[in-house]
Amino acid sequence: MTVLGDYLWVGGTAGVVKILLASLKVMQTLQPKKFVSAFLQFQEHVIVVYADGSLIIFDPSGTQKHSQQPLPAGPALCVAGLDSGPRVICGHAKGQISSITLPMFELKTYWQAVSRVKVNSLCCAGHDGIFIVGAENGNLQIWQRDDTSGL
Repeated sequence: MTVLGDYLWVGGTAGVVKILLASLKVMQTLQPKKFVSAFLQFQEHVIVVYADGSLIIFDPSGTQKHSQQPLPAGPALCVAGLDSGPRVICGHAKGQISSITLPMFELKTYWQAVSRVKVNSLCCAGHDGIFIVGAENGNLQIWQRDDTSGL
């Protein structure tokens, strides 16, 4: 879930609905109707990450502004926004991380962060490009964005 303006955006197995906070009434159902993994707000827009690894950017009215085909790293489970760059960082079901540039929304790189486990959580730790990766097996890793590596 995420709140943008007067609306609560809720993702589920059948896509995204926008709920008016004042009345808790469903006001809009957004296409496509597929499993939502995560939300990220960026510059008054909502980035929706779907379980198949695709991403869509919606404006506050729910209009689709950009669509990204499934990422090469496969099914996506979580997302975080990295101020350094800036970047969108996605965690994947096979232990990989994808780095997408903003505002161009271009896949910069992806890499194997953990072996044989899912990346379940991501957390950015400030403006210096540091982020933490949480794996399904309980392991934590600390990474830092590096201009020379393309991350």
